[in-house]
Formats: sequence, C-alpha cells, structure tokens
Amino acid sequence: MASLIFSCEDVQEWMKKEGFQAFADHFYAEQVDGEALLCMNEETLKTLVPPAGVRAKLLHKIKKLNDESTEVRITEARPIHEDPKAETVGEASSAPSVEKKSWKRSDEAKRRQRLARNKRKRLEIRQMKKNAHEELVQEKKKRQKTEEKLSSAKKNQEKFYQMWRQTEREKERLLHLQMKNKTKSISSSDSAVAVTKSFLEIPRELIHVNMDSDSKNLITLGEGKFGNVTLAYYREMPVAVKQFNEGVSQAEVEHEANIISSFNHLNLPVLFGISCQAKPFMLVLQFY
Repeated sequence: MASLIFSCEDVQEWMKKEGFQAFADHFYAEQVDGEALLCMNEETLKTLVPPAGVRAKLLHKIKKLNDESTEVRITEARPIHEDPKAETVGEASSAPSVEKKSWKRSDEAKRRQRLARNKRKRLEIRQMKKNAHEELVQEKKKRQKTEEKLSSAKKNQEKFYQMWRQTEREKERLLHLQMKNKTKSISSSDSAVAVTKSFLEIPRELIHVNMDSDSKNLITLGEGKFGNVTLAYYREMPVAVKQFNEGVSQAEVEHEANIISSFNHLNLPVLFGISCQAKPFMLVLQFY
C-alpha cells in the first residue's frame, strides 16, 4: 500500500485509514502529496499538526512509511540474478541517491510551505488594509455629522443673536423717542389719573395681526378681565398686543402703560408704545 501513495487524494485516504481524520482535509488543502509526505519532519509538521502527541504518532507512521517505500524501491531496482557481492556494492551506491532524492523532496515541501505561508500573510495584510479603510470611512462620516451639528447650532445661535439685537435696537429707539416727547397730564371723568410719562403712539396700520394658518383665527397668547393678548407684528418684528375691552378708558390704558414702563427686569416685557386712536385701545409689548 505504501507504494501506491502518489497524489494528494492518496495521502488523504491514507491519513483517514491510519486514524488521523481530523487533519486529512488540512493536508489535502495544503496540497501534500506522497513525496511531500515522505519529506515531513518535526519542523514542517508543527503548522499542520499542532498537538504534540498526534504529531509524534504521525511522524512514526511517516518514518515507517518512508522505510517501506525505500525497501520497495531497492527491491524493484535489484536484478533477478544478482551476485551476493554485487548486492553490497549496489546497496552502497543506491543509498546516496535515495538520500539525495529525499533531500530534494524536503526542499520542495519547504518551498511549498513557504509559498503557502507567504500567501496567507498577503491575505492577512489585504484584510487589515480593508478593515483600516472601512474604519477611516466610518470616522470620516462621524466627523462630518459632528461638523454639520456644530454648523447648525452656530447658525441658530447667530439667528437668535440677530433677533435679540433687533429687539434691543428697537428698545433703544423707543426710549429715545420717549425722552424727546414732553410730559402730559390727562384727566378723565371716570378717574383722575396723573400721567407723568408720554408714550409712543403707534399707528394701527403698522400693527399686523398674526392669523392661525389652520383656523384663520387670531393667535391668542392670554386672556384677562380687561382684555386679551394676541400675537402680532410691528415693523416685521413679533410683538404681543394687549387689546382692552370697550369699557376701558384711555386714562386707564395710559396708567397701566406708565406702571409697565416704570419697571426694568429681564423677565418683564418691554413696552414699545400704545395705540389709543380708536377703540379697542392697545398696548404693544415685547414678545419673547
């Protein structure tokens, strides 16, 4: 049977027959044929058969197979009528040739193992490069998302800052106009109320009431005993307009405006002006 092991399939069948089924497919994958099997040693088997005990048994089987193969070659090369003296000479001359062939087979097996090892290294390097490229792409996408979020936050911050600056400029303008106006004293038949401040009179055509797009109604911000507060626009700026009931007099409106303008706090709205040209009377306040 030893003389019939030539191809990789023969080596696979021989290993299964000898009890090494777990490594038969691995030997076939590494293209170990009969010649390569006979050239196996401790070093070459470390990568193919890691367990030391199984490797020792396999080495014993390979050595036995190698001895049988050598005997078969010597027997086949011996002539039919052989001189006993010539037998000794023939054995002596054939031994170096067998050793030379074994050395060549060993070099061939080492070369094949080296090629297989280099191929595995190339595949590992290629896979590492692919993984590194995928990680770079993912990192680039994350960085782009972070930059987009930061850019959006910066734009919103700039927008709110411009709105705040517009409100502050309008507030300064109104205060400047209030300082220019003279102090008025208005008396009413219902209640005599002394007004020490004059307020900006805002024309009705500059106040644009904001309507709800769905119900086409006024957007009400709040309601009270003397009127309700709606959302409107004054000089393209959102404001809160307080509309008084019909029974409220102009003096009461100016009295309330006087009280609101006397306070200056972050949580209190700024009074832009009043609209008392016709009823309902209005107070135009800051909306935020």
